[in-house]
Amino acid sequence: MKKLFLLLIFSSFLISQDNQRVTPEDMIAQMIVVGFDGTKEEDKWVAQMGKDIKRGKISGVYICEKNIQSPSQIKKMSDFFYAQDKNVFIVSKQVGGKDSFFAPSKGFSEFPLASEVGATLSISEADDVYRKLSKELSSSGINLNITSVLDLYKKESTTALKDTYSSEEEIVLAYSKVFIDALRANNIVPVLAYFPGGSESDTIKEISKNWKFKELKPYYDLVSYGIVDAVMVSGAYHKKFDSLYPCTLSSYVLEKLLREKLSFGGVIVTQDLQSSQLSSFDFRKRVLKAVEAGADLLLFSTYFAEGQSVPFVVQSVIQEALSKGIIKRERLEQSYTKIMALKNKISSKRVNDVN
Repeated sequence: MKKLFLLLIFSSFLISQDNQRVTPEDMIAQMIVVGFDGTKEEDKWVAQMGKDIKRGKISGVYICEKNIQSPSQIKKMSDFFYAQDKNVFIVSKQVGGKDSFFAPSKGFSEFPLASEVGATLSISEADDVYRKLSKELSSSGINLNITSVLDLYKKESTTALKDTYSSEEEIVLAYSKVFIDALRANNIVPVLAYFPGGSESDTIKEISKNWKFKELKPYYDLVSYGIVDAVMVSGAYHKKFDSLYPCTLSSYVLEKLLREKLSFGGVIVTQDLQSSQLSSFDFRKRVLKAVEAGADLLLFSTYFAEGQSVPFVVQSVIQEALSKGIIKRERLEQSYTKIMALKNKISSKRVNDVN
């Protein structure tokens, strides 16, 4: 532990020194995580991802259902990405259920959804389930996993409640901590979703009607435990907090609520900026508002926007905002520092595990 602690301090020092030399283009690139088509390195767009990773054009890739065929296939593709940059983010979502990206029909184990876990499994049994799930993810090469587990069950809701453990925040906290601990034990960063809670489904457009401040308690407690490195913010509107922008584009939600009130110092991840939830804003405005609001990692589910590559469009949007003084270099440095610290933490843990 002492060796890892010293490595992290030294890494932070190197990052602060690097910030003086790194270009805005490099900083912006580290904020981009993008999806793609294909399942093997010979495929056109998998090969393109490899080039973008190697050239430092993107920070990571988003793996979803279309990219997964079998455990051996996803492992081989992940190894290809790691060969381009050992610190690349490989992001996916596995919370269990038959509709999982990592489906039983593709050779992966079947895991229960949160609702079944909370209703039928003890904490010890849940620990066994999530440790097995985490080992499978780790074997697949995933190092960031989106975990939609913190919403509270609401009887009055008409939406799907598959990802909710309970209506009681203490029970949600207990089971979600087991999941988080299992992921962390396998060197996978849990990305807690979807802040500020209450959405129960990523298709919900307005979450303020039945939302209560107790929705924040699992987030607050987990952050205070020091085990939260990344949080994904909902694309839904919460008009009690922001009447103009959805949560993932809201400076109030990101800075005032998550940063200040919850004292979260880790990486803030947007919900998919190509989601239909955000369709009332054009693509360039989504990117600009996310950065202005304080987001660190910008997630895109596909590689193209406005007939061009996402990395190119994102660079042009933010570079233009920099030139006009709309965004300051310091804003990019804040995200760059957090992202690189997380990458170094993952890398240091991997080295420590090997040793």
